[in-house]
Amino acid sequence: MAVGRKMSYTKSTFFSVDGFKKHYHIQSGDDDLFIQDAANRKNVAVETNPESFVYSIPQKTWRAWFKQKQRHFTTAPKYRLINKLFLGIFPLSMVFMLISFFILLFNYEWWLFATALLVLRFVFYWIINGLLFKKFKSGDLIAFYPIFELLHFFIMPFIYYSSERTETSKW
Repeated sequence: MAVGRKMSYTKSTFFSVDGFKKHYHIQSGDDDLFIQDAANRKNVAVETNPESFVYSIPQKTWRAWFKQKQRHFTTAPKYRLINKLFLGIFPLSMVFMLISFFILLFNYEWWLFATALLVLRFVFYWIINGLLFKKFKSGDLIAFYPIFELLHFFIMPFIYYSSERTETSKW
C-alpha cells in the first residue's frame, strides 16, 4: 500500500506499468493500485528517517474524517486477494481474541487466565506502538493508545460497511 504524497518511483517504473492509466476511472486509491502493479521485492524500500516524513493537514471535523475514510475504502474491492487477506488478518484476529475472551470470561476455571492474556496482549502492543510513536515523533499519543485501538476496532468496520464501493467518478 502507499500514499501518493509519501512515495517516489523512477520514470521507468512508472511507464513499465502504464502509470495510473488502469486506475484513472476511480476517484481514490490510484496510488495504492499503482504500487500493487509496480512494486516487487527488489524495487521497494521503506524509509523511516524523520527527515523523510511528509506531514498532512488533518481533517478538521469528525464528519470530514469519516467521509475521507469512507472514500479510502472505495478502493478495497480492487485489491488483489492476497492483499485483502493480509489486511484482514489483524482485525480478524482481534475479533477472535475478543470473542474468545468473553467466552472464557464466563468459564470459572479460565477467567483469570483469559483476563491476564488479554491484558498482556494490550501491554505488549502498547509497548511496541509506543516505540513506533516515539520514532515517528508522536510520543504524545502513547498514553492514548489503548483508547485508540478500541475505537479503531469498533469504528473501522462501521465505516467500511457504510462506504459506497461502486463509485466510478473520476477526479
